[in-house]
Amino acid sequence: MILIGFIIVAAVVALGVDIGMENSHSRLSIEAFGHAFSQRPWVVIVIGAVCGAMAIIGLSAMASGAARRRRLWLEHRGAVRERDRLAKQLADLRAGRDQTEPVREASTTSG
Repeated sequence: MILIGFIIVAAVVALGVDIGMENSHSRLSIEAFGHAFSQRPWVVIVIGAVCGAMAIIGLSAMASGAARRRRLWLEHRGAVRERDRLAKQLADLRAGRDQTEPVREASTTSG
């Protein structure tokens, strides 16, 4: 997969360089935020690459945040289950102790 990713990146870079070299003497009119800009094609390619990189960084941050949140939720759910299991075990032990204590008291008072 790394090799395929490297080939794709190399192809995109080659395409961008070719577009920039073929159109190096022309200028593109770009409109953004209500203004018109006249730029060379390589500037437009660089701006597009930066915007793409920022989008990838944002998406990866969202994915890692969602994965972290899911992991924390699963840990929390496991801790709640463990707490409930231990509370039930404690209640069972107390119930067993309460049942054996009257028998001990009766045996000590009759003897």
